[in-house]
Amino acid sequence: MSWTLVFLIVSLSLNGFLAFYSVKVARRLIIASSNIAMISESVSLFLQSLQDVHESEMFYGDQTLQSLIDQSKELVLDFQQMEDIFSIVEDSEEGEFEEEETKN
Repeated sequence: MSWTLVFLIVSLSLNGFLAFYSVKVARRLIIASSNIAMISESVSLFLQSLQDVHESEMFYGDQTLQSLIDQSKELVLDFQQMEDIFSIVEDSEEGEFEEEETKN
């Protein structure tokens, strides 16, 4: 009987720790997801501004600006790929939010 009690205490302790750790990791993932979304939006706005400058008559066809545009496009694609990885968190949050709204 005493071994059962020891295993129960160890199991409950381990499960409590794992639950605490899972919540902590989930919070970090949510923060990282929102940061990547903000950075992606900023880079997209920068890319649009850069394209507007490149299309102006004064700088039309400038190779330096064209290479900056190409690098910015690659950077935006990289951020979009990272955002796709973290979108799982956002999708599950939206589902939970919709469930809470329907309950109220």
